[in-house]
Amino acid sequence: MPLPGALLNPEAHGVLKNLLEAVRAAAARPEPTAHPRAERGRRPGWVAPLVLKILKGSTSPMTATAVRKEIVRRFRERPDYESVRYVLRYGKEAQMGLIERVEGGGYVVRAAA
Repeated sequence: MPLPGALLNPEAHGVLKNLLEAVRAAAARPEPTAHPRAERGRRPGWVAPLVLKILKGSTSPMTATAVRKEIVRRFRERPDYESVRYVLRYGKEAQMGLIERVEGGGYVVRAAA
């Protein structure tokens, strides 16, 4: 059965054949299995303990940006800003009331009562 339209053109047939081969080759390539962070041996939840250490050692309220910068300075780790912010706002420690947001967008560790 003859093919209609552009597929009848021998030049177009060659281009389409090459394109199909390229698509098949790309589909056959394995996708990367490990995320770069996973290669460094980090486990879920590694940011929260560092955030608590920084806040416990602080004498004044700290913003998420300041906490992240302090983690980089003290521990030579580079957590995502969003990870630090999540721990401060919604993490287990914040839900339990250990971390409290204060005026001006800063965070402190709530003193034990």
